[in-house]
Amino acid sequence: MSVIKKIPKTDTDRKTVLITAKARKDASGEEGNIFTVKNSDKIDELEPIFKATLLEVEALEKIFHDKVGDTAGKFAALKGKSTHGLQLVVFKVLDKDTGFTPGVLSYYGLPLTGKLDERRTEDQIIDWGQHFIDGETTRVANGGTLLQDIKKVDVQTMLNAAVAGRAARQDDSDAVQAKQHELDVIRDAVDILIPSMYRDIDHAAKELPEGDQHGFCVKWGMLFQQVKGYAYVNVRTEDIDSHAILTGVDLRIGSINGKGGAKAKTNEMGWALMESRNFKPTNLNGTLSLYLPSSVEITLVEGQTIDVVLKLKKKPVVS
Repeated sequence: MSVIKKIPKTDTDRKTVLITAKARKDASGEEGNIFTVKNSDKIDELEPIFKATLLEVEALEKIFHDKVGDTAGKFAALKGKSTHGLQLVVFKVLDKDTGFTPGVLSYYGLPLTGKLDERRTEDQIIDWGQHFIDGETTRVANGGTLLQDIKKVDVQTMLNAAVAGRAARQDDSDAVQAKQHELDVIRDAVDILIPSMYRDIDHAAKELPEGDQHGFCVKWGMLFQQVKGYAYVNVRTEDIDSHAILTGVDLRIGSINGKGGAKAKTNEMGWALMESRNFKPTNLNGTLSLYLPSSVEITLVEGQTIDVVLKLKKKPVVS
């Protein structure tokens, strides 16, 4: 594996760079500080506020996510209680209980069939909760008595809780968005600062022996990431019978029947140098007009070069 310089793309990496750089700068004093005055001032300004704002966003997001779950529970409770209440009214009408004539269904916003509409959205759940409350109010005003199995006061309490929960959830969402906007502004400034910091680190590292440069850069906050290096295939192509060199052979590293992978074409000397990051057992494939396709199994090792002679056979002449 080889390593390359990594410009932070996540807030975790940004924070790591800033914390490391500030700690090293503060510990080194003015004489040992490798950062320019401008960058030093920016590190002092942005490191604490970036960390603090990140924590604030995380805290607000947790509050919001908790409120989402809490509000969902309130709406589920309201939906269940109001549905059971409306179903109870329908059953009483069907059973012809005293005071429950078919006309009573209209008090509750129900059709004469007694069929309840779907309640998937929060607005629909609130609407049907209110239908039950209004139905009970109207029926009692017309001489009926309040239901006791499903109480109007309980549905009203649940409706109030659901509405209040939704409002609180929106307040929390607004707070998260506002704080995220603050973080966006700070993040933009950090993303301008870090490449400038890297230039200071690179400049200072050049004064050191090559073997010490990487460790120095890491100590001052620079991030690195490992990437796969290349393996190399030195290919020579020839006619399997005459051993004559073959030019213009199309080469590909990959499965025999595939299409992807590193590709090359042999030069006038019948030679090509290919590079690949495919380190699993695979094939070197070659095709050339008037010749049968040819393949040879290869296994590449990162950082190493293998030599392969790929031999192709002419297609049979059809008389």
